[in-house]
Amino acid sequence: MPEHIAHTDLPGIAFAPLRQFTLAEAQAHDLTVAQDDARGLAVQTYYGRITFVPLGEGCRAEIISERADFLQTLKDSIVGQIGEVFPEVAQGLRWSDAEVEEGSLPVNAKVMTLQSVEHMPCGFYRVTLAGDVSRFSNGAIHFRLALPRLIWRCRSGRG
Repeated sequence: MPEHIAHTDLPGIAFAPLRQFTLAEAQAHDLTVAQDDARGLAVQTYYGRITFVPLGEGCRAEIISERADFLQTLKDSIVGQIGEVFPEVAQGLRWSDAEVEEGSLPVNAKVMTLQSVEHMPCGFYRVTLAGDVSRFSNGAIHFRLALPRLIWRCRSGRG
């Protein structure tokens, strides 16, 4: 199976604290630490391998995954976690494979049609969608909704 690879520099983020944070996350989520030495730290996840290597005053994140949509999921995860502590760094991240046409969706995003919404007694909602569900499997059953701005405004009372 072909590998999908991407990397990005993380300027101003020292390797040592990033290493400590990543090791704590790996332990909390029962992830395998494949490498932990002076050359870098590599963690194996369901979606692929994330490696952080020291690079001058900062470090570099490298990702390898078997699927393009999993690669995008890992990139989104790294940007989100970096953004919690270093929002200015997260906003400036540029991935090595970032040749995306303007207006196109990320490879892990699909447009689907809402069929129904049913309120469940346990406080959850059952959402039934129609469309390409091929990326869902036993290990990837969750999804996020992106609501059009018009719907958000109407439901939130914002104009």
